[in-house]
Amino acid sequence: MQAKRRGNAVIIDHLIPPVVRSGSYGNYSELNAEINRYNALSSDPDMQEKRFNEIINLTYELHLDERVNMTHAESERGPFLEELDDVLRELRTTSMPYGLHILGNAPEGEQLSEMVCSMLGQDFKDKVSLYNTSEDAPVLLLDLVLNQEMSFNESQEQVLGPGNTSSTMDDYLSTATEYADKLHQSENETSQVLNAMDGEYIKSNLGGDPILRSDALPSGSNFYAFDEQLIPTTSAWDLGKKMANETMEAYTPEIDGDYPQKTAFILWAGESTRHEGVMESEILYLLGVRPVWDDDGGDVEDVELIPSSEMGRPRIDVLVQISGLYRDTFPHKVELIDKAVYLAYNAPDNSYGGTKDEERPAAEYISYDPAENTNYVRENTNISMMV
Repeated sequence: MQAKRRGNAVIIDHLIPPVVRSGSYGNYSELNAEINRYNALSSDPDMQEKRFNEIINLTYELHLDERVNMTHAESERGPFLEELDDVLRELRTTSMPYGLHILGNAPEGEQLSEMVCSMLGQDFKDKVSLYNTSEDAPVLLLDLVLNQEMSFNESQEQVLGPGNTSSTMDDYLSTATEYADKLHQSENETSQVLNAMDGEYIKSNLGGDPILRSDALPSGSNFYAFDEQLIPTTSAWDLGKKMANETMEAYTPEIDGDYPQKTAFILWAGESTRHEGVMESEILYLLGVRPVWDDDGGDVEDVELIPSSEMGRPRIDVLVQISGLYRDTFPHKVELIDKAVYLAYNAPDNSYGGTKDEERPAAEYISYDPAENTNYVRENTNISMMV
């Protein structure tokens, strides 16, 4: 991101390695086999006892005793083996990156099905398990649709059973088809690098892990790390309010129950990207201002005053210092904090905390219109910003 900020760099992103189920290997496979052999030897107690001892030894060797209740191994073998089998199943089905990505190569076949299955998440797997409890069922269903071009209804009939079709599953499979199409576009990565070297325009897009962010696809774009409109998130707002309240609770006993008059914060671009706006939320809440999200609850569009009757406390002045990278990465957040201060300062219930002879300064708020001036924040901040 420093390269973009300082040198107007174009950075072409690429796909992550295929994310597939880890499966079983080595002694994990052996332990699973021993459990199956034990269950198959109910008519031979002596051999069954031998198998059980092998199971115990492998459990300790693989450190799985830390994940199961070993006291059941002596008194309740049935529940113990069920619990151990559940742990092995969880390990087998855990997703993991497979190898390394080769620039310009899109996942195909089983890797494509596994990757899309990982993108659809646990909800899709849970829906499939209502009709077919096989661990392979979700990937098999996707393979029929994505690789064998079978219809949604026919693939569901084959994997989930006759008559087990639903609009919900149709929606999942439709989404899977969209994901697969975008994954196939990673074949353009090499040509996008060559286009950039020829000075051609490279369309920008949000970067990131497509397992977590499907909108990071297709790869081969001039990526940016974060959409600043998304912060603070609603969860970050809740946490920021909690932290502000804890700060005030820790402060007030020291000064006979009074509230602090001023607090100070330093905002860093990297930190705000990681905590998704927790510190910005704390600043806004101390000022008695809250974010306004769009109808979908995603983008932060504005800020508004919190009524004093709702807060039950005075508004607290805030000193904010920002880094240069924060200024250039989060210009909209700088503008919203500026507006928040303006709103809090001019709130009907606000009183200036200076001396009685000190004149209350007039606040000025200049709205930020990126269409008219993309350098507004850079021109109106000196890195350190008093608010």
